[in-house]
Amino acid sequence: MSAPAPHLTHIAEPLRRFAVPVDTLREDPSNARNHPFKNIEAIKGSLAQFGQRMPCIHDMNGVIRVGNGRLAAAVALGWKYLASIETADLSEKELDALAIIDNRTAELAEWDYSAVAKILQGDRVTSWKALGWNPGDVANMLASTVKEGKEFTPDVADSIDAVACPECGFKQPRAT
Repeated sequence: MSAPAPHLTHIAEPLRRFAVPVDTLREDPSNARNHPFKNIEAIKGSLAQFGQRMPCIHDMNGVIRVGNGRLAAAVALGWKYLASIETADLSEKELDALAIIDNRTAELAEWDYSAVAKILQGDRVTSWKALGWNPGDVANMLASTVKEGKEFTPDVADSIDAVACPECGFKQPRAT
């Protein structure tokens, strides 16, 4: 297997066949989802650390229907190519519905905060920032879990002691 072209190394190998010049794509002006600074920073952190692992979806006019945040983050990172799949088999109405359901399904999921605490402990995660979490988020997450009366097993309580941000040294105290 030959080495990937240098301009595509940020795109996961299976997605490279969908590489499209970023300057041929544009954000959906009717996108119902806002991407504030914090969100774009989290997406940038993910893309910078892991590369692009999920394609965007664009219509025949180059309008991104799924992945507007990814496009904005890629532009901010100076990427010249982004993996995006053109869809010609969906109507405008179907593309609008796809865009909304793609975002809505993530909102309908719930976090298992004790599982997050375990993942964020120790050296399993190299950067909270790349995950979109900051020390305040973690403190609020754990406080809400305790407030909801969720019980922690001893290993989870111990992991909460170990939750520390490698960037700033913040350490979350044990939930009681």
